[in-house]
Amino acid sequence: MLAIIGAVVQLGLLWGTSIPLGVPGEWAWPRFEWSAPILWTAMPAVIWGLLFFTVVLRTSNRLLTASPRSVPIWLIGMWIGGTIWLFCLMSSIPGIGGLSRGPFVLYYTRTSGYFLQAREINDLGEFLQTYDERIADSTVAENYLHLGTHPPGLTISLYLLQQLCRNVPLIEDVALATQPTAIRDSLAIIQLNAAQSGKSFDEADAAALWLATAFVTICAAGTVCPLFLLIRRNCDADTAWIGAACWLLVPAVTIFLPKSDALFPFLAMWIQWLWLKTLDRRSIRYGFATGFVLLFSVLLSLAFLPLGLILILQFFLHRNESTLDGDAEWTAQSWRAWRAGLATAAMFLGLLGMLSWWSGLNLPAVFVQNLRNHAAFYDHNHRSSIPWLVVNPFELLFSLGLPLAIAAVMALPILLRDWTRHRDLLPAVLVWTILWLSGKNMGEAARLWIFLMPYFVWLASLTIARLRASTERDENRTCAIWLMLQALVCLGTVLAIDGFGFSEVAQLAG
Repeated sequence: MLAIIGAVVQLGLLWGTSIPLGVPGEWAWPRFEWSAPILWTAMPAVIWGLLFFTVVLRTSNRLLTASPRSVPIWLIGMWIGGTIWLFCLMSSIPGIGGLSRGPFVLYYTRTSGYFLQAREINDLGEFLQTYDERIADSTVAENYLHLGTHPPGLTISLYLLQQLCRNVPLIEDVALATQPTAIRDSLAIIQLNAAQSGKSFDEADAAALWLATAFVTICAAGTVCPLFLLIRRNCDADTAWIGAACWLLVPAVTIFLPKSDALFPFLAMWIQWLWLKTLDRRSIRYGFATGFVLLFSVLLSLAFLPLGLILILQFFLHRNESTLDGDAEWTAQSWRAWRAGLATAAMFLGLLGMLSWWSGLNLPAVFVQNLRNHAAFYDHNHRSSIPWLVVNPFELLFSLGLPLAIAAVMALPILLRDWTRHRDLLPAVLVWTILWLSGKNMGEAARLWIFLMPYFVWLASLTIARLRASTERDENRTCAIWLMLQALVCLGTVLAIDGFGFSEVAQLAG
């Protein structure tokens, strides 16, 4: 019943009212204007959604008796089906706000800027050595909006992708041959605008933009794999299967594709899984792997720093478990836990030092300047702390989808009642609370908090598990109703909210 009420409330507010989606006069998400073509463009998503999620429900019980070796194959199937679903959702939006938006979002400085910055690199070594000078001035708009608030990882990744397309003709040819019509149309507009402004834009650039769009979308869908493994720690396999599928129904993921924020959950959940394996096995090998992936992710965005705090809190919860049966703090188990944790820190800090030495770029100093630039945003854009303190949780709930968000809220008593069993989730809730109360994000929480949203899906799975246990024979029907409501909310929210303000992009394209 609560899920039904949540779905009605969310769709009613989005489609039946003009309530600002934010704080008026400071920041609010714009809405798409409804038009008749939506009835046609949304049909592939409706058809594929019905087919795909019916299969998900039908196959959930089979995981209980499935061979462990077959689980990766099942997850790859969900990954592929989920990728198609996300592309169908994007294509549901008619015009420039649909699938066509991919190249626009990645190319233009208004929404990103990393692609153009990468396009201007003539010498990668020189770019790195002078990068700290580029971002030193916090009064420059590009530094406090996009480019200067992140380490150079995103720019370097796009530069390498551009070079790959230029130097490997086969990759360029495959990319050009697989571009959907909507992507070709937007690339043609970009090429025309570039020619009119005297900038070069060749087929390698077109190939790289499509590959980047596809890569981020594929990775966003791929979050189901580590998320399944994480939910499996608290729930049985069939609940973990349904819980992982819920990730594909989080509206914020599709709304902000193909921006890098939609990529971050994929990395965050693999880091989380590697770290918990490190703690479970007291494994130096897993610790090294965690440190490596964490550093790679931090080089893309400092949004991963709060994830580091989650990992630290989890470490102390797991370490304390090893000393409960003895009076001596330095038991053998405790030492192995410390050794594995130190391996993670050593890999992270060691690689950070090596990269700083190799590139000639003081990466810790860059991180500090990135944080200063981020803080400078509020010097140029007024934000009121108290209104955003109230609005941000509601924005998070709507960006998750109210049926799923309600399940997450209902799981909080379960988490607090049996926190030792669910201790891996407790630090995530605590860190989100700190982020919320600190006021670090005053606006755009739906986008900036995407990297934390898998934790809420994980949390909601505790409620799904309880519902499945209480409904017994009707468990599949209950899950089907819940998934259907969340899917309706997802589709309705994706069709309603304009995550990039495409009316302005349309003016650029015109």
